[in-house]
Amino acid sequence: MKKIALGFLAVAISFATIAQDGKREGAKGNKANKEFKHRGKGGQDKFQSLGLSDAQGAQMKSINENFRNQMSALRNDNTLSDDAKKQRKQALIADHKAQIHAILTPEQRTQWEARKQNGDFKRKHKSKQS
Repeated sequence: MKKIALGFLAVAISFATIAQDGKREGAKGNKANKEFKHRGKGGQDKFQSLGLSDAQGAQMKSINENFRNQMSALRNDNTLSDDAKKQRKQALIADHKAQIHAILTPEQRTQWEARKQNGDFKRKHKSKQS
């Protein structure tokens, strides 16, 4: 009886180990996971298909990080009215778009505009559950 119990325990441990290795390998080796690696981090994945140079990528990262910091500061600023926050947010978004537009080549701008028209840059919002 003890041998049977030990056998089941060994099999269970083996399956758990194999399952964990499979999850780890799937996360590292799955092309889809690599493709969406930066999702939610300034939308850099949205621009990778534009063929950004290393310099453009670095500029994009800096622009997006600065934008996130400014938006975070705006959300946490309790001294502004809702209308003032809304106006400031629109100004920050417009400035962000202008900065991105400035670092793109004419061909990249054309691709970017086409992707915007196709709805490729629209966020898919999850419904909030209360």
